[in-house]
Amino acid sequence: MKFRVVLLLIIVFVASCSSITKESLEGIDKVSVQLSFDIDKQGKPVNIKVLKTNHDGFRDQAKKDLSQWKYKPKMVNGLAVIQTGLTVQLDYKIEKPSN
Repeated sequence: MKFRVVLLLIIVFVASCSSITKESLEGIDKVSVQLSFDIDKQGKPVNIKVLKTNHDGFRDQAKKDLSQWKYKPKMVNGLAVIQTGLTVQLDYKIEKPSN
């Protein structure tokens, strides 16, 4: 059973990275992804959309990474409220293996 879980995790990871290949990163040392999003009443990023990127292979990864962030909810009159129209840029440094 443990082997199946590990194998499944490896398959999911490989599938999620399938659009990011060594060849597609040739000549790139940094990938930037600009995202728009809202923050719900619990502080979770929602309605995440990619606004701009210099590498389409990172679109899903950036959305996944942002969705794992946690914010302190905005408070108005002692109540948590939804924040809308926020933006952020995620930068990924591409490290090339040394020969």
